Amino acid sequence: MCFKSRALFSWLAAALMAVGSCPAVVQAIPSSPTETSHTLVIGTRGPSTSTATRGLTFAGLPQRPALSITDRETSQFAFTYQHKGSPVGWNPGTRLTWSWVDGSATDRAMVAGILRTVGQLTGLRFVQAKSGGQLKLRYGTPSGIRVGETMFATSYLSQHDCDVATLAIVTFTKSSKTWSRTWRLNLYLHELGHAVGLDHVHSTRQAMYPSLDGVSAYGAGDRAGLARLGHLRKCVD
Repeated sequence: MCFKSRALFSWLAAALMAVGSCPAVVQAIPSSPTETSHTLVIGTRGPSTSTATRGLTFAGLPQRPALSITDRETSQFAFTYQHKGSPVGWNPGTRLTWSWVDGSATDRAMVAGILRTVGQLTGLRFVQAKSGGQLKLRYGTPSGIRVGETMFATSYLSQHDCDVATLAIVTFTKSSKTWSRTWRLNLYLHELGHAVGLDHVHSTRQAMYPSLDGVSAYGAGDRAGLARLGHLRKCVD
């Protein structure tokens, strides 16, 4: 089917051209680096003692018009995009393949556990693949001093008048290989939240707070946001 794609980086937009049975019209989003990708830095209790990273709890927090849909406590969950007042995420009930080619068996198992939780809350079905897939994890060098970065792409399907997620690429800093399990888990929880449509929040109790502070599970706000993503209007049958 034909649709217009909205991508976060020009090279990612090129990758989206392969999606669908006919050529897609790709439109890049012009904005500052902090607004084109989700970023995560090390908090005051993070795994590094470097003075260059300590205390930068809100570095990279996107400054865009308010998109938050919150529960009774302020800033408990937020979404990356909205279309006509509704959050944008993966098509409900979608079977998503994910891969992490250079990840260890231990870390892939950690990710699989997180995705089981995400699946229970959203109704999405995650299946691990040897490579490729709609959700790709990798080690790399996130921009600046950041320790994690997620590129989340959506497409507008004009015949259905809806936006839907099409691709997510998550990059973890190579230095995280040496972190303790606690800090790696915090990193994975945060970036995988971005990969399904969650945005940063100002609540330090949530995994989506833009700083690593030892969170070991999704908080109440994170879980509420994931559940909301699981009740979106179905975009494509």
